[in-house]
Amino acid sequence: MINRSQKTTLARSISLLLISLAAAACGGGSGGLTNSSADGSTNNSPNSSLNSGVNALAAGPRTYPDQPIDCSVPEMRNWVEANMYDYYLFYDQVQQVNKADYESPEALLSDLRVLPFDKFSFIGDAQTSTALFDEGKLHGYGWRLRRTSESDVRIAFIYPRSPLAEENVQRGDFLLAINGIHPLDLTADQWNEFLGTGVEVRTPTFTFLDSNGNQRDITVTRTEFDIDSVLDASVLPHAGVNVGYLAFTQFLETSNAELDAAFAQFSQQNVSELILDMRYNGGGRISVANNLASKIAGPAYAGETFAEIAFNDKFADANTPFRLTNSLNALSLDRLVVLSSGNTCSASEMVINGLEPFIDVVQIGGTSCGKPYGQAPRQACGKQMSALEIRFVNASGFGDYYDGIPADCSAEDTLNHALGNPQESMLKAGLDYIGNGTCSTVAATATREFPGSRDNAGLQTFDPVETEKTILGDP
Repeated sequence: MINRSQKTTLARSISLLLISLAAAACGGGSGGLTNSSADGSTNNSPNSSLNSGVNALAAGPRTYPDQPIDCSVPEMRNWVEANMYDYYLFYDQVQQVNKADYESPEALLSDLRVLPFDKFSFIGDAQTSTALFDEGKLHGYGWRLRRTSESDVRIAFIYPRSPLAEENVQRGDFLLAINGIHPLDLTADQWNEFLGTGVEVRTPTFTFLDSNGNQRDITVTRTEFDIDSVLDASVLPHAGVNVGYLAFTQFLETSNAELDAAFAQFSQQNVSELILDMRYNGGGRISVANNLASKIAGPAYAGETFAEIAFNDKFADANTPFRLTNSLNALSLDRLVVLSSGNTCSASEMVINGLEPFIDVVQIGGTSCGKPYGQAPRQACGKQMSALEIRFVNASGFGDYYDGIPADCSAEDTLNHALGNPQESMLKAGLDYIGNGTCSTVAATATREFPGSRDNAGLQTFDPVETEKTILGDP
Protein backbone atom coordinates (compact mmCIF):
# COMPACT_ATOMS: atom_id res chain seq x y z
CA MET A 1 0.00 0.00 0.00
CA ILE A 2 1.32 3.47 -0.83
CA ASN A 3 2.31 5.86 1.92
CA ARG A 4 -0.13 8.46 3.21
CA SER A 5 2.10 11.20 1.85
CA GLN A 6 1.57 9.77 -1.63
CA LYS A 7 -2.13 9.06 -1.37
CA THR A 8 -3.36 12.43 -0.11
CA THR A 9 -2.90 16.07 -0.93
CA LEU A 10 -5.32 17.10 1.80
CA ALA A 11 -4.34 19.61 4.42
CA ARG A 12 -2.29 22.63 4.15
CA SER A 13 -1.02 23.56 7.57
CA ILE A 14 2.26 22.66 9.07
CA SER A 15 3.54 19.15 9.40
CA LEU A 16 2.82 18.29 12.98
CA LEU A 17 1.22 16.39 15.62
CA LEU A 18 0.10 16.46 19.05
CA ILE A 19 0.27 16.23 22.63
CA SER A 20 -0.82 17.81 25.76
CA LEU A 21 1.37 17.08 28.73
CA ALA A 22 0.84 17.81 32.35
CA ALA A 23 2.96 20.73 33.47
CA ALA A 24 4.69 21.32 36.77
CA ALA A 25 3.05 22.79 39.87
CA CYS A 26 2.17 26.45 40.22
CA GLY A 27 5.66 27.46 41.22
CA GLY A 28 7.20 26.28 37.94
CA GLY A 29 6.52 26.70 34.27
CA SER A 30 8.08 23.61 32.75
CA GLY A 31 6.01 21.07 30.90
CA GLY A 32 5.63 17.65 32.43
CA LEU A 33 6.53 15.48 29.45
CA THR A 34 8.43 12.39 30.50
CA ASN A 35 10.16 9.59 28.69
CA SER A 36 9.10 6.27 30.17
CA SER A 37 10.32 3.04 28.69
CA ALA A 38 8.44 -0.23 28.65
CA ASP A 39 10.11 -1.41 31.86
CA GLY A 40 9.29 1.82 33.67
CA SER A 41 12.75 3.33 33.41
CA THR A 42 13.42 6.76 31.94
CA ASN A 43 16.09 5.76 29.44
CA ASN A 44 14.55 4.51 26.23
CA SER A 45 17.70 2.89 24.83
CA PRO A 46 19.06 2.86 22.18
CA ASN A 47 17.81 6.34 21.41
CA SER A 48 19.54 9.09 23.36
CA SER A 49 18.03 11.84 21.20
CA LEU A 50 14.57 10.91 22.47
CA ASN A 51 15.70 11.96 25.93
CA SER A 52 17.08 15.21 24.61
CA GLY A 53 13.84 15.83 22.75
CA VAL A 54 11.84 15.21 25.89
CA ASN A 55 14.07 17.54 27.83
CA ALA A 56 13.71 20.22 25.16
CA LEU A 57 9.94 20.06 25.41
CA ALA A 58 9.95 19.88 29.19
CA ALA A 59 12.20 22.91 29.54
CA GLY A 60 10.26 24.76 26.89
CA PRO A 61 11.92 27.69 25.11
CA ARG A 62 10.94 31.06 26.46
CA THR A 63 12.11 34.64 26.66
CA TYR A 64 9.16 35.94 28.73
CA PRO A 65 8.83 35.98 32.55
CA ASP A 66 8.11 32.47 33.78
CA GLN A 67 5.21 33.54 36.02
CA PRO A 68 2.88 36.54 36.28
CA ILE A 69 3.70 39.01 39.04
CA ASP A 70 0.43 38.10 40.78
CA CYS A 71 -2.82 36.31 39.98
CA SER A 72 -4.88 39.37 39.11
CA VAL A 73 -6.73 39.38 35.80
CA PRO A 74 -4.47 42.11 34.29
CA GLU A 75 -1.32 40.17 35.17
CA MET A 76 -2.76 36.89 33.87
CA ARG A 77 -3.67 38.64 30.62
CA ASN A 78 -0.10 39.91 30.37
CA TRP A 79 1.16 36.36 30.95
CA VAL A 80 -1.03 34.96 28.19
CA GLU A 81 0.01 37.64 25.73
CA ALA A 82 3.71 37.12 26.52
CA ASN A 83 3.36 33.38 25.86
CA MET A 84 1.58 33.93 22.56
CA TYR A 85 4.22 36.30 21.24
CA ASP A 86 7.06 34.07 22.35
CA TYR A 87 7.02 30.28 21.90
CA TYR A 88 3.57 30.01 20.24
CA LEU A 89 3.94 28.23 16.92
CA PHE A 90 2.21 31.04 14.98
CA TYR A 91 3.56 33.90 17.08
CA ASP A 92 4.21 36.10 14.05
CA GLN A 93 0.53 35.95 13.00
CA VAL A 94 -1.03 36.79 16.38
CA GLN A 95 -3.29 39.81 16.09
CA GLN A 96 -2.88 42.85 18.30
CA VAL A 97 -5.80 43.44 20.65
CA ASN A 98 -6.64 45.65 23.59
CA LYS A 99 -6.12 43.32 26.55
CA ALA A 100 -8.28 45.50 28.78
CA ASP A 101 -11.31 44.54 26.70
CA TYR A 102 -11.13 40.94 27.97
CA GLU A 103 -12.65 39.86 31.28
CA SER A 104 -10.48 36.74 31.61
CA PRO A 105 -7.23 35.22 30.32
CA GLU A 106 -9.32 32.45 28.73
CA ALA A 107 -11.24 34.94 26.60
CA LEU A 108 -8.02 36.67 25.57
CA LEU A 109 -6.36 33.41 24.51
CA SER A 110 -9.39 32.44 22.47
CA ASP A 111 -9.10 35.61 20.38
CA LEU A 112 -5.31 35.42 20.05
CA ARG A 113 -5.40 31.96 18.45
CA VAL A 114 -4.49 31.97 14.77
CA LEU A 115 -7.33 30.47 12.75
CA PRO A 116 -7.93 28.22 10.89
CA PHE A 117 -4.82 26.37 12.07
CA ASP A 118 -5.33 26.71 15.81
CA LYS A 119 -8.64 25.42 17.15
CA PHE A 120 -6.86 23.76 20.04
CA SER A 121 -5.01 26.19 22.34
CA PHE A 122 -6.87 26.68 25.62
CA ILE A 123 -6.57 27.42 29.32
CA GLY A 124 -7.80 24.79 31.77
CA ASP A 125 -7.51 23.72 35.38
CA ALA A 126 -3.95 22.79 36.40
CA GLN A 127 -4.97 20.35 39.14
CA THR A 128 -7.31 18.45 36.83
CA SER A 129 -4.66 18.14 34.14
CA THR A 130 -1.97 16.93 36.53
CA ALA A 131 -4.30 14.32 38.01
CA LEU A 132 -5.27 13.10 34.55
CA PHE A 133 -1.94 12.94 32.74
CA ASP A 134 0.37 12.11 35.65
CA GLU A 135 -1.86 9.91 37.78
CA GLY A 136 -4.54 8.64 35.40
CA LYS A 137 -7.33 10.01 37.59
CA LEU A 138 -10.50 11.77 36.52
CA HIS A 139 -13.36 13.51 38.30
CA GLY A 140 -16.64 12.68 36.63
CA TYR A 141 -19.11 9.94 35.81
CA GLY A 142 -17.00 7.84 33.45
CA TRP A 143 -18.95 8.22 30.24
CA ARG A 144 -18.30 9.20 26.67
CA LEU A 145 -21.44 10.52 24.96
CA ARG A 146 -22.37 10.70 21.29
CA ARG A 147 -25.24 12.52 19.70
CA THR A 148 -26.43 10.10 17.03
CA SER A 149 -29.44 11.99 15.62
CA GLU A 150 -31.41 15.19 16.04
CA SER A 151 -32.91 13.86 19.26
CA ASP A 152 -30.77 10.94 20.46
CA VAL A 153 -27.79 10.97 22.83
CA ARG A 154 -26.15 7.60 23.51
CA ILE A 155 -23.31 6.12 25.50
CA ALA A 156 -20.23 5.47 23.36
CA PHE A 157 -18.28 3.84 26.19
CA ILE A 158 -18.01 3.69 29.96
CA TYR A 159 -14.74 3.62 31.88
CA PRO A 160 -14.66 0.33 33.83
CA ARG A 161 -13.96 1.75 37.32
CA SER A 162 -16.22 4.78 37.08
CA PRO A 163 -19.46 5.67 38.91
CA LEU A 164 -21.65 4.78 35.90
CA ALA A 165 -19.85 1.45 35.43
CA GLU A 166 -20.85 0.54 38.97
CA GLU A 167 -24.47 1.09 37.89
CA ASN A 168 -24.00 -1.19 34.85
CA VAL A 169 -24.61 1.52 32.27
CA GLN A 170 -23.59 0.10 28.90
CA ARG A 171 -22.31 1.25 25.53
CA GLY A 172 -25.30 1.98 23.30
CA ASP A 173 -27.67 3.00 26.11
CA PHE A 174 -29.74 6.12 25.39
CA LEU A 175 -29.45 9.09 27.76
CA LEU A 176 -33.02 10.36 28.02
CA ALA A 177 -32.73 12.94 30.77
CA ILE A 178 -30.53 14.63 33.36
CA ASN A 179 -32.51 15.71 36.41
CA GLY A 180 -35.65 15.27 34.33
CA ILE A 181 -34.52 17.38 31.36
CA HIS A 182 -33.46 15.98 27.99
CA PRO A 183 -29.69 16.58 27.58
CA LEU A 184 -30.20 18.49 24.35
CA ASP A 185 -32.59 20.88 26.10
CA LEU A 186 -30.12 21.84 28.81
CA THR A 187 -28.54 25.26 28.72
CA ALA A 188 -24.79 25.50 29.22
CA ASP A 189 -25.35 26.86 32.74
CA GLN A 190 -27.70 23.98 33.58
CA TRP A 191 -25.19 21.48 32.21
CA ASN A 192 -22.47 22.82 34.50
CA GLU A 193 -24.81 23.16 37.48
CA PHE A 194 -26.27 19.66 37.18
CA LEU A 195 -23.03 17.83 36.33
CA GLY A 196 -20.33 19.98 37.92
CA THR A 197 -16.88 20.96 36.63
CA GLY A 198 -13.35 20.47 37.88
CA VAL A 199 -13.46 18.64 41.21
CA GLU A 200 -16.98 19.73 42.15
CA VAL A 201 -19.23 17.07 43.65
CA ARG A 202 -22.69 16.65 42.18
CA THR A 203 -25.32 13.92 42.50
CA PRO A 204 -27.59 14.13 39.43
CA THR A 205 -30.28 11.68 38.39
CA PHE A 206 -29.91 10.18 34.92
CA THR A 207 -32.65 8.47 32.93
CA PHE A 208 -31.36 5.73 30.61
CA LEU A 209 -32.99 3.43 28.07
CA ASP A 210 -31.12 0.21 27.31
CA SER A 211 -31.08 -1.91 24.14
CA ASN A 212 -33.87 -4.13 25.51
CA GLY A 213 -36.24 -1.20 25.93
CA ASN A 214 -35.87 -0.99 29.71
CA GLN A 215 -35.94 2.53 31.14
CA ARG A 216 -34.46 3.33 34.55
CA ASP A 217 -33.43 6.27 36.71
CA ILE A 218 -29.96 6.24 38.28
CA THR A 219 -28.68 8.69 40.87
CA VAL A 220 -24.89 8.90 40.76
CA THR A 221 -22.33 10.99 42.63
CA ARG A 222 -19.60 12.66 40.62
CA THR A 223 -16.31 11.51 42.06
CA GLU A 224 -12.67 10.73 41.24
CA PHE A 225 -11.84 7.37 39.70
CA ASP A 226 -8.87 5.65 38.06
CA ILE A 227 -8.86 5.57 34.26
CA ASP A 228 -8.29 2.40 32.27
CA SER A 229 -7.04 3.84 28.99
CA VAL A 230 -7.05 0.32 27.52
CA LEU A 231 -10.76 -0.51 27.37
CA ASP A 232 -10.23 -3.91 25.79
CA ALA A 233 -7.25 -6.08 24.85
CA SER A 234 -8.20 -9.42 23.34
CA VAL A 235 -7.05 -11.99 20.80
CA LEU A 236 -9.48 -13.02 18.06
CA PRO A 237 -8.72 -16.03 15.84
CA HIS A 238 -9.63 -14.98 12.31
CA ALA A 239 -8.73 -16.08 8.79
CA GLY A 240 -6.18 -18.56 10.15
CA VAL A 241 -4.25 -16.07 12.28
CA ASN A 242 -4.45 -14.58 15.76
CA VAL A 243 -5.63 -10.98 15.55
CA GLY A 244 -4.96 -8.67 18.48
CA TYR A 245 -7.58 -6.04 19.28
CA LEU A 246 -6.66 -3.01 21.39
CA ALA A 247 -9.25 -0.36 22.29
CA PHE A 248 -7.14 2.58 23.47
CA THR A 249 -8.64 5.89 24.62
CA GLN A 250 -5.88 8.17 25.99
CA PHE A 251 -2.09 8.48 26.11
CA LEU A 252 -1.48 8.92 29.84
CA GLU A 253 1.58 8.31 31.98
CA THR A 254 -0.26 5.35 33.50
CA SER A 255 -1.00 3.94 30.05
CA ASN A 256 2.49 2.45 29.66
CA ALA A 257 1.80 -0.27 32.23
CA GLU A 258 -1.52 -1.06 30.54
CA LEU A 259 0.16 -1.29 27.14
CA ASP A 260 2.89 -3.53 28.58
CA ALA A 261 0.26 -5.95 29.86
CA ALA A 262 -1.68 -5.91 26.60
CA PHE A 263 1.35 -6.55 24.40
CA ALA A 264 2.62 -9.27 26.74
CA GLN A 265 -0.71 -11.02 26.12
CA PHE A 266 -0.43 -10.47 22.37
CA SER A 267 3.13 -11.79 22.31
CA GLN A 268 2.26 -14.87 24.36
CA GLN A 269 -0.62 -15.71 22.00
CA ASN A 270 1.44 -15.21 18.82
CA VAL A 271 -0.54 -12.28 17.46
CA SER A 272 0.45 -11.58 13.86
CA GLU A 273 -2.15 -8.89 13.03
CA LEU A 274 -3.30 -5.97 15.18
CA ILE A 275 -6.44 -3.83 15.09
CA LEU A 276 -5.74 -0.64 17.05
CA ASP A 277 -9.02 1.04 17.96
CA MET A 278 -8.41 4.76 18.47
CA ARG A 279 -11.82 6.03 17.35
CA TYR A 280 -12.25 7.83 20.71
CA ASN A 281 -8.61 8.69 21.40
CA GLY A 282 -8.06 12.45 21.51
CA GLY A 283 -4.37 12.27 22.36
CA GLY A 284 -1.96 12.53 25.28
CA ARG A 285 1.73 12.19 25.88
CA ILE A 286 4.29 11.91 23.11
CA SER A 287 6.44 9.47 25.08
CA VAL A 288 3.49 7.06 25.33
CA ALA A 289 2.78 7.39 21.61
CA ASN A 290 6.42 6.58 20.91
CA ASN A 291 6.24 3.53 23.19
CA LEU A 292 3.08 2.24 21.48
CA ALA A 293 4.53 2.72 18.00
CA SER A 294 7.74 0.96 19.05
CA LYS A 295 5.77 -2.04 20.32
CA ILE A 296 3.99 -2.28 16.99
CA ALA A 297 6.99 -1.83 14.68
CA GLY A 298 9.48 -3.92 16.64
CA PRO A 299 13.25 -3.81 17.26
CA ALA A 300 14.16 -3.81 13.55
CA TYR A 301 13.14 -0.14 13.49
CA ALA A 302 14.71 0.92 16.80
CA GLY A 303 16.60 4.16 16.21
CA GLU A 304 14.50 5.16 13.19
CA THR A 305 12.81 8.58 13.35
CA PHE A 306 9.27 8.33 14.67
CA ALA A 307 8.71 12.07 14.46
CA GLU A 308 10.80 15.16 13.90
CA ILE A 309 9.73 17.96 16.23
CA ALA A 310 10.16 21.62 15.40
CA PHE A 311 9.52 24.82 17.37
CA ASN A 312 8.95 28.21 15.78
CA ASP A 313 11.86 29.89 14.03
CA LYS A 314 12.99 31.70 17.19
CA PHE A 315 13.78 28.39 18.89
CA ALA A 316 14.89 26.22 15.98
CA ASP A 317 17.99 25.18 17.93
CA ALA A 318 15.71 23.04 20.12
CA ASN A 319 14.43 20.97 17.17
CA THR A 320 15.11 17.25 17.59
CA PRO A 321 13.94 13.82 16.40
CA PHE A 322 11.96 11.33 18.44
CA ARG A 323 13.12 7.81 17.60
CA LEU A 324 11.51 4.42 17.82
CA THR A 325 12.88 2.25 20.62
CA ASN A 326 13.43 -1.38 21.48
CA SER A 327 10.31 -1.91 23.59
CA LEU A 328 9.25 -5.01 25.53
CA ASN A 329 6.98 -7.57 23.84
CA ALA A 330 7.09 -5.77 20.50
CA LEU A 331 5.11 -7.51 17.76
CA SER A 332 7.25 -6.57 14.72
CA LEU A 333 4.19 -6.24 12.48
CA ASP A 334 4.22 -5.67 8.75
CA ARG A 335 0.73 -4.19 8.87
CA LEU A 336 -1.43 -2.26 11.32
CA VAL A 337 -5.19 -1.74 11.03
CA VAL A 338 -6.39 1.42 12.78
CA LEU A 339 -10.03 2.20 13.60
CA SER A 340 -10.48 5.97 13.42
CA SER A 341 -13.03 8.78 13.54
CA GLY A 342 -13.16 12.56 13.79
CA ASN A 343 -12.21 12.09 17.44
CA THR A 344 -8.92 10.35 16.58
CA CYS A 345 -6.62 13.22 17.34
CA SER A 346 -3.15 14.40 18.08
CA ALA A 347 -1.00 11.62 19.58
CA SER A 348 -3.27 9.09 17.87
CA GLU A 349 -2.56 10.72 14.51
CA MET A 350 1.11 10.76 15.46
CA VAL A 351 1.09 6.95 15.73
CA ILE A 352 -0.60 6.61 12.34
CA ASN A 353 1.66 9.07 10.56
CA GLY A 354 4.83 8.03 12.39
CA LEU A 355 4.49 4.36 11.41
CA GLU A 356 3.54 5.03 7.77
CA PRO A 357 7.13 5.06 6.44
CA PHE A 358 7.90 1.66 7.95
CA ILE A 359 4.82 -0.58 7.86
CA ASP A 360 1.50 -0.77 6.02
CA VAL A 361 -1.05 1.30 7.99
CA VAL A 362 -4.66 0.71 6.96
CA GLN A 363 -7.15 3.17 8.41
CA ILE A 364 -10.81 2.12 8.72
CA GLY A 365 -13.69 4.32 9.85
CA GLY A 366 -13.54 8.06 9.29
CA THR A 367 -11.08 10.88 8.76
CA SER A 368 -9.08 11.83 11.85
CA CYS A 369 -9.45 15.23 13.52
CA GLY A 370 -6.45 16.97 11.95
CA LYS A 371 -4.25 18.15 14.82
CA PRO A 372 -0.63 17.99 13.71
CA TYR A 373 0.51 20.13 16.63
CA GLY A 374 1.91 19.69 20.11
CA GLN A 375 1.87 21.55 23.41
CA ALA A 376 4.05 21.67 26.50
CA PRO A 377 1.65 23.42 28.88
CA ARG A 378 2.63 26.15 31.35
CA GLN A 379 0.97 26.65 34.72
CA ALA A 380 0.29 29.77 36.77
CA CYS A 381 -2.16 30.57 39.55
CA GLY A 382 -3.94 27.25 39.33
CA LYS A 383 -4.48 27.55 35.59
CA GLN A 384 -2.76 25.72 32.77
CA MET A 385 -2.16 27.31 29.39
CA SER A 386 -1.80 24.86 26.53
CA ALA A 387 -0.78 26.86 23.47
CA LEU A 388 0.39 25.19 20.28
CA GLU A 389 4.16 25.07 20.43
CA ILE A 390 5.56 22.31 18.22
CA ARG A 391 4.97 20.63 14.88
CA PHE A 392 5.82 17.14 13.67
CA VAL A 393 6.72 15.33 10.48
CA ASN A 394 7.41 11.63 10.04
CA ALA A 395 10.57 10.01 8.67
CA SER A 396 9.36 10.68 5.12
CA GLY A 397 9.00 14.37 5.86
CA PHE A 398 5.18 14.23 5.83
CA GLY A 399 2.83 15.69 8.39
CA ASP A 400 0.60 18.03 6.44
CA TYR A 401 -2.82 16.77 7.57
CA TYR A 402 -4.56 19.87 8.82
CA ASP A 403 -7.83 18.49 7.39
CA GLY A 404 -7.24 15.13 9.05
CA ILE A 405 -5.81 11.82 7.87
CA PRO A 406 -8.38 10.19 5.57
CA ALA A 407 -9.52 6.63 6.10
CA ASP A 408 -8.85 3.95 3.48
CA CYS A 409 -12.12 2.15 4.23
CA SER A 410 -15.36 3.58 5.53
CA ALA A 411 -17.14 2.10 8.55
CA GLU A 412 -19.82 3.46 10.88
CA ASP A 413 -19.76 3.31 14.66
CA THR A 414 -23.29 1.99 15.24
CA LEU A 415 -23.01 1.51 19.04
CA ASN A 416 -25.00 -1.71 18.71
CA HIS A 417 -22.33 -4.06 20.06
CA ALA A 418 -19.73 -3.92 22.83
CA LEU A 419 -16.20 -2.91 21.96
CA GLY A 420 -14.23 -6.09 21.23
CA ASN A 421 -17.27 -7.99 19.94
CA PRO A 422 -16.33 -9.36 16.48
CA GLN A 423 -19.77 -8.23 15.25
CA GLU A 424 -19.21 -4.62 16.31
CA SER A 425 -19.43 -2.64 13.07
CA MET A 426 -15.97 -1.08 12.92
CA LEU A 427 -14.13 -4.08 14.35
CA LYS A 428 -15.94 -6.32 11.86
CA ALA A 429 -14.75 -4.08 9.02
CA GLY A 430 -11.20 -4.44 10.31
CA LEU A 431 -11.45 -8.21 10.55
CA ASP A 432 -12.96 -8.37 7.06
CA TYR A 433 -10.00 -6.40 5.71
CA ILE A 434 -7.54 -8.77 7.35
CA GLY A 435 -9.48 -11.71 5.93
CA ASN A 436 -9.73 -10.58 2.30
CA GLY A 437 -7.44 -7.57 1.92
CA THR A 438 -10.14 -5.25 0.61
CA CYS A 439 -12.54 -2.66 1.99
CA SER A 440 -16.18 -3.60 2.37
CA THR A 441 -16.84 0.12 1.82
CA VAL A 442 -14.20 2.43 0.37
CA ALA A 443 -13.99 5.80 2.13
CA ALA A 444 -14.93 8.21 -0.64
CA THR A 445 -15.13 11.35 1.48
CA ALA A 446 -14.09 12.38 4.95
CA THR A 447 -16.94 12.09 7.43
CA ARG A 448 -16.39 13.88 10.71
CA GLU A 449 -18.07 12.16 13.61
CA PHE A 450 -20.02 14.38 15.99
CA PRO A 451 -17.49 15.15 18.72
CA GLY A 452 -19.88 14.15 21.48
CA SER A 453 -18.51 14.78 24.92
CA ARG A 454 -15.79 13.64 27.19
CA ASP A 455 -16.19 13.54 30.92
CA ASN A 456 -16.12 17.03 32.38
CA ALA A 457 -12.42 16.77 33.16
CA GLY A 458 -11.92 16.10 29.46
CA LEU A 459 -8.71 15.54 27.61
CA GLN A 460 -5.94 18.05 27.82
CA THR A 461 -6.06 18.50 24.07
CA PHE A 462 -9.49 20.10 24.35
CA ASP A 463 -11.11 22.63 26.66
CA PRO A 464 -12.78 20.19 29.08
CA VAL A 465 -15.85 22.28 29.79
CA GLU A 466 -16.44 23.43 26.23
CA THR A 467 -15.99 19.91 24.91
CA GLU A 468 -18.71 18.71 27.25
CA LYS A 469 -21.01 21.43 26.00
CA THR A 470 -20.66 20.37 22.36
CA ILE A 471 -23.34 17.80 23.06
CA LEU A 472 -25.75 20.74 22.98
CA GLY A 473 -24.94 21.55 19.37
CA ASP A 474 -26.00 20.05 16.08
CA PRO A 475 -25.07 16.46 15.12
